[in-house]
Amino acid sequence: MGEAELRISQMEDKMGGLETDSNIAGKKVSALWDRVQALENHSKRNNVRLVGLKETYGTDGTLEMCVKKVLSEGLGIVPEAEFEIERLHRVSAPVPNEGQPPHAVLIRFLRQSAREKVLRAAAVKRGVTWEGNRLSIFPDVTKELAEKRKTFLAAKKALQQHNVRYTLAFPATLRFTWRGKNQRFTQAEEAERLINRHSNN
Repeated sequence: MGEAELRISQMEDKMGGLETDSNIAGKKVSALWDRVQALENHSKRNNVRLVGLKETYGTDGTLEMCVKKVLSEGLGIVPEAEFEIERLHRVSAPVPNEGQPPHAVLIRFLRQSAREKVLRAAAVKRGVTWEGNRLSIFPDVTKELAEKRKTFLAAKKALQQHNVRYTLAFPATLRFTWRGKNQRFTQAEEAERLINRHSNN
């Protein structure tokens, strides 16, 4: 019995060590994944996605001209060197069937300041209408970050109902002023708790 208990104890120690090693490895993998995500999103810092532009626009090599008209005529942005476009293209995917939404246009500006001004102008207008196209402009981010930013939808809607201006800063930080105090949240649930708590008072 003593020998059996000793072996059981040794096995438990080994299992505990394996569990610790597994936890450490899991944390390292998670940290590496976060770094990969940060690097990928950093590489997209000058990019925006234009959603809603009909597939028939720009098929003859005039896509850049169409985008520039959207910026000037739709957003009221005066063409300047600051808004120079480095490159742009339709997002690669099978040609959509009739009735399906068109592919987004990926636009990369030469300067990050242009991206920020375009996003601000689009946010103020809450969408763009140009030649019958109802367009939206979003930051170009990874799928994972896009999902994280979506979690703030409820908090943003609540702030709009209270006529509170806010900013969803990159990568996913909600900033606003609430009752004279500047607030900053990286977790949507915390922002919602603050808004709901004060709303019920």
